[in-house]
Amino acid sequence: MSATAANSAACPRCGAPRVAAPDCPHCGVVYARAERRKAVEPSRDSPPPAEAAGEPPPPSGRSAAAEFARSQTLAEARSELQLARYAVPAALFTALLLMQTDMGRFLLRTFFGMWLHELGHAVAAWLCGYPAFPGPWFTSVGEERSFLFALAITAGLAYAIWRARMEGERVWMGVAIGVLVLQVALTVILSPSKAHVLITFCGDVGSMVFGAALMAAFFVPPGHKLHRDWLRWGFLVIGAASFVDTFPGWWTARHDPGVIVFGEIEGRADTDPTVLVDSGWTVVQMVSRYVGIGILSLLALAAAQVLHFRRTRDALAALEKDVTP
Repeated sequence: MSATAANSAACPRCGAPRVAAPDCPHCGVVYARAERRKAVEPSRDSPPPAEAAGEPPPPSGRSAAAEFARSQTLAEARSELQLARYAVPAALFTALLLMQTDMGRFLLRTFFGMWLHELGHAVAAWLCGYPAFPGPWFTSVGEERSFLFALAITAGLAYAIWRARMEGERVWMGVAIGVLVLQVALTVILSPSKAHVLITFCGDVGSMVFGAALMAAFFVPPGHKLHRDWLRWGFLVIGAASFVDTFPGWWTARHDPGVIVFGEIEGRADTDPTVLVDSGWTVVQMVSRYVGIGILSLLALAAAQVLHFRRTRDALAALEKDVTP
């Protein structure tokens, strides 16, 4: 018996032998109607047309908007990885190029370096218990300690510790505790003469330390306020300009002390290096201390960049793995 005859001798629905009747006694289907339906419907066992032709399967079902959002997120993560690698070195290199011109040197010092320099004087004075007000090219420091002012600084730091503890910010709590201990020690233990020397020394220290800290602010994670509002770019520019305005000069002074500015500033006061040398420091001691602080600031900045780069790279790898079909 041929295959066609065999198929026609069986019920197209249940496969039972046909009988001489219009419908099947086993499943009740009408033979003619079942044959027409079987001819029209494709076999369930046959592969879909696209797969049979070797074409890729249809998309997963995500909308075009969802696919666009995923691609944008992936592009931003890849861009952030490049910024983690090159942004800070590029800012420092650009500031170094500007320092090679008279106009660039003037701009970097006037609008960036000078302000962090004066802030360095003021912060050192505050930690030593002296009221101080940083201004352009000069910081006014009280002649005597004010223990009421020192108590206000202590209260502010204690409040910062409490807030950091309540919000679970252990790193900031540790920083605040360290600053509080330093403030108490400088206020209670350090003599007035040594305190004034420290305040003088911390001018260029502020330019380098605060400059490195502002550059490190570029490494905040996505979603942070500094990242969302583009503030980190402004901090990066200010920090790089201030650091480059100060550190290369002290680095050069290691073998060329002639670059150190001694003397008087417009009849107002002696320059910081003059005050430090008059207080008993040698030129070698002064230069080595400034250079050491600059190198430590760069090392801390480099460590922050490495941590940020690894975190960004891992986040990108996880995102790529998640979006891979």
